[in-house]
Amino acid sequence: MRNLQNEDRNPVDGAAGIPLAGPEIGLSAHRPPDTMPQPRLKILLSAFACSPYRGSEAAVGWQYAVHLARHHDVTVLCGDVERDKPTAKEHARFQQVSSLPPGLMIVYVEPSRATQICERIHRLPLMWWMFYVAYNLWQRSALREAQQLVRQNRPDVVHHLNMIGFREPGYLYTLGIPFVLGPLGGANNTPRGYGSACGRENRLTGSLRTFANEIQKRIAGRARKAARTARHIWAATPRERQMVTEIWGCMAELFPETGANPQAEFTPRAPFDDAGRLRVLWSGSHCQRKCLPILIDAVATHELSSRVAVTVLGEGSETAAWQARAVAKGVAESFVWKGRVTHEEAVRTLASNDVCVLTSTREGTPHVVLEALGAGVPVICHDACGMGLVVDDSCGIKVPLAGFHSSVLGFRQALFQLIENPDLIRGKSASAHARATHFSWAAKAAAISERYRQVVTDATQAADR
Repeated sequence: MRNLQNEDRNPVDGAAGIPLAGPEIGLSAHRPPDTMPQPRLKILLSAFACSPYRGSEAAVGWQYAVHLARHHDVTVLCGDVERDKPTAKEHARFQQVSSLPPGLMIVYVEPSRATQICERIHRLPLMWWMFYVAYNLWQRSALREAQQLVRQNRPDVVHHLNMIGFREPGYLYTLGIPFVLGPLGGANNTPRGYGSACGRENRLTGSLRTFANEIQKRIAGRARKAARTARHIWAATPRERQMVTEIWGCMAELFPETGANPQAEFTPRAPFDDAGRLRVLWSGSHCQRKCLPILIDAVATHELSSRVAVTVLGEGSETAAWQARAVAKGVAESFVWKGRVTHEEAVRTLASNDVCVLTSTREGTPHVVLEALGAGVPVICHDACGMGLVVDDSCGIKVPLAGFHSSVLGFRQALFQLIENPDLIRGKSASAHARATHFSWAAKAAAISERYRQVVTDATQAADR
């Protein structure tokens, strides 16, 4: 176990945000400050993925930890399953140049030898499932560390934050301390009607995953037990909330897992210069569910291919197939493939484009969507999963998730709409920044903080009865 606490260096700062009322998620309206300061609670936060230098799950862990520390004393359990321990290295790098904010302590849980072996095995063909064995072993180590921490300084609330997949809830719900869970993810299935972009093998894989996912929702006994132990559950998308309520028999609050750091000083983007090309960014891992072929085929018209310039970030198992598809469709010159870049470079690249396009068919809430909104970049995406909650008509264009050919047509029409109406970029840019403030990490942490207080109040009242 390695503890990281704040030292006398420049503290971490984050973007401020005011929680706004919203019917679709659990962000309550901003209330006037109390006349008396509320006491800080002691929070034990399980965030396996937690890094100041990465996006996705690691950003979820880091940002919530930093922002929650403004309200409470937060101890974070994080770690690795890999032998080279990337999270440990990133925290050491961070400690060399900055410090944790007051009220935040990070406890790094070392991966056991067995955990590292299982992680290496999972890289072999057909052994992908061994990752879940490795992750489960890490969660067992996290429980032992948590038990020591509880004996030293009993927390008021224990929160299992990530990984957000519902299959592995960890073991901290067994500590006998008020427990909260989520945001949960992983319940969305591969939709039907997108097989033409996948190939026969991937269609079969998608069907098998959907079948397995539905079975796991019903037989995940420990996940169900953790949910029924929890005093509050957050669900990342409507599909997870449906799972929690209809299958597990619990209540859940809709709460997309990721957040934004909107720029403090923001100027809306200039109208699109219709004499040039619309600059489009696509970012993500190159896997079947990200479905970049939708955008490739959408651009594959003479009128559109000469009017857009697409920058593609990331790489993966589908990279070569997607590049070949762009060549076959005659739009190779419209696509620039930058590969995997640092998070900092990805953010800079995002900010230099006119619009962010997300073609995913199965997601939680992609971090790139909130990063785009925070930079004032409008988003085109499917009206589904977490992105369907975060993006509205003011800041983007949503396409129905109704089948591959329908999506191609929808994304094509959305791109034409922006090209033919240059002022739309500026208007949607201003609204994107406002939407990002609504979903800022600060606003979301404040909402979670209030929920912690309610959980403690309810637990105290129950104990007194």
